[in-house]
Amino acid sequence: MNRKQRRAQQKSGPARAQPPGASVQALFAAACGHHQAGSLAAAEALYRQVLAQDPRHLESQHLLGVIANQQGRHQEAIALIGKAIALNDKAAPLHLNMATALWRAGQRDQALASYQRGLALQPNLAGAYNDMGMLLSELGRTEEALAAWRRAVELKPDLPEAHDNLGSGLRQAGQWEDSAAAHRRALELQPNFVGARYNLGNVLHDLGRLEEATACFRQVIALKPDLAEAHTNLGLLLRELGCPEEAVASCRRAIALQPGNAQAYNNLGTALEQLARPEEAETNYRKAIALAPDMAEAYSNLGNTLQRLGRREEVLACYRKALALEPDYTDAGSNLQMGLHYGAGSSPEQSLTEARRFAAGVERFAPPKHANVPDPERRLRIGYVSANFYRHPIGYFLLPSLACHDCDQFELFCYSNNPCVDDLTRQMQGAAEHWRSLMGVRDEQAAALIMADGIDILVDLSGHTERNRLPLFARKAAPVQASWLGYWATTGLSTIDYILSDRVTVPPGEERWYSEEVVRLEGGRFCYAPPDYAAEPAAQPPSVRNGTVTFGSFNNLAKVGPEVMRLWPSVLEAVPGSRLLVKWLSLVEEATRARVTAMFAEAGIAADRLELRSGTPHREMLAEYGDVDVALDTFPFSGGLTSCEALWMGVPVVTLPRQNAPSRQTLGFLQAIGKPEWAASSPEDYVRIAAALAADESHRAALRRQLRPLMAASPLCDAPLFTRRLEAAYRQIWRRWCAVQTRQA
Repeated sequence: MNRKQRRAQQKSGPARAQPPGASVQALFAAACGHHQAGSLAAAEALYRQVLAQDPRHLESQHLLGVIANQQGRHQEAIALIGKAIALNDKAAPLHLNMATALWRAGQRDQALASYQRGLALQPNLAGAYNDMGMLLSELGRTEEALAAWRRAVELKPDLPEAHDNLGSGLRQAGQWEDSAAAHRRALELQPNFVGARYNLGNVLHDLGRLEEATACFRQVIALKPDLAEAHTNLGLLLRELGCPEEAVASCRRAIALQPGNAQAYNNLGTALEQLARPEEAETNYRKAIALAPDMAEAYSNLGNTLQRLGRREEVLACYRKALALEPDYTDAGSNLQMGLHYGAGSSPEQSLTEARRFAAGVERFAPPKHANVPDPERRLRIGYVSANFYRHPIGYFLLPSLACHDCDQFELFCYSNNPCVDDLTRQMQGAAEHWRSLMGVRDEQAAALIMADGIDILVDLSGHTERNRLPLFARKAAPVQASWLGYWATTGLSTIDYILSDRVTVPPGEERWYSEEVVRLEGGRFCYAPPDYAAEPAAQPPSVRNGTVTFGSFNNLAKVGPEVMRLWPSVLEAVPGSRLLVKWLSLVEEATRARVTAMFAEAGIAADRLELRSGTPHREMLAEYGDVDVALDTFPFSGGLTSCEALWMGVPVVTLPRQNAPSRQTLGFLQAIGKPEWAASSPEDYVRIAAALAADESHRAALRRQLRPLMAASPLCDAPLFTRRLEAAYRQIWRRWCAVQTRQA
């Protein structure tokens, strides 16, 4: 008996003793009165008195079963209602209440049969169809559940619960717009329906309408301030909207309300990561795992954080644990691919093996028949899929080719998988003929959209990086698919035909480590367009004013692993009195600063030779290269945009290419500008080059003046030339597809 029932019983008082010889009719009426008032014990006693006088009294037998069900005595309820059905199996309410008892007892298939029997006897009961829909959904029979809810709202259009349940079913089926409409209808009927508003917020989140979803959860919280789940979801949304401080506050509120809320701890971790506080993020992911040991998402997120903390020995184990818990968890699968590239112990062969394992999990679809006209010289439709159409390294490298594309020969479609929009996004939107959002669009729907757009060549710009849509590419949405720019290694997918790379990233003979066919772009796979707000390089190297050489790295600290920590101290030792400036977002956190300082202390470098700086706006960050004499590249994962920016700001970059593709990114830039001598052949050579640059102040002063014009005149910054080469590659692979179609015709 719940509190409401106990209060009702107390209000109604104890059951009145019935006079001896009271009629069955009087006993039953009194029992029903107590039952309706919530005095279940009194009602049960009177129903039993009725049955003592009339063992075949159908309704007393039935309602005794209902009381047993209300009190959680489900097996007893099944037996009691079963006796009533034996007396009359043509009464629909008996079968429907039997269904409820069976469902609560965990006998779901039998419960469904009882619902179906009851509705066959009385097919106009909207509430029963609503309940049966919930059971069908629990059984995984989504289409049947949707049919039941549609029947419920057809019979009773003003039943808000049925509209809400229909909305939830439509969301499960991926029909998000229809789902949102159903939840909105429920709210029209019952504006303070907390569950419907909560569910609408989730659907709007799926659709990528983050501001609307946020408003929805704020309304839920206004109606029910103690609903921890609403605070949890609001925290996730605020993080995605770029409001991490508010996100942290929401998640902490959820935890205060519900200390066992593992999802809140997980979401808090993601918000702390966005604030570049990985040490705190780790703590919260571990709390989430302690509360929910089977939470694959928390293991994957923990792996990401440990990667940022440089604890690589634990990283891959986290991703593998996430995949063991949830084998179809594609984000964890991609994170594993990324993790392999940060450590020196991983080989291209291992990368290919793991990538093919990932592909086997997503390539489950027969390729569709494409209606593209196999005309080798016609205007082509090129589709770019990315989550990074904004001020992100990929955005910077992509914009030049978008802006310079040949509109007569190529029609560009951009498919964005990120709600982020900034000034660079708007420039890209102006450069491409078509812009589509894939936020909240399931893979099968996205594939249908791309096929409807008639895309000839679909280009993945993410590889295994964050927010990728590789499962979409597994559906072969275009006749020709390629990977370019956002990833350096193989995706592993047989449905991606080509990878656009260059001779530095994939030297001759290295093609064997790619499932795609390698197409090399002459001059390199990158085109750099520096921001117009980049200040002129400092007139003099900082050693002139400081009296000592400052080495520097603005790379992601995740790239500063054991290999780097063995070599950078050697550079400092080779140049007495020199200092090292390290700049990255997470250095805002005191624990991270302490950890980095301790790492160098273990290598014999005192804290006074280090300068640790946290993140600043991009314009200010570029200006800070005025404080660096020589940039030290990371390895085996070298700089990308970071190296380009250092060079543009007049700072030489020393790099150490290795056997894996990402270690050769900076080498490609140096070759493009005619400075391959800054690429070392060994760790000892790295130290030698860095020390030589440090020793020649006049040379570094000249480089401050020379590097920017040198870059500007190089193929690396020649957007029209790069775009012609890129489009020539598109034409080449399209002609090959057309030739195959002609042979097969």
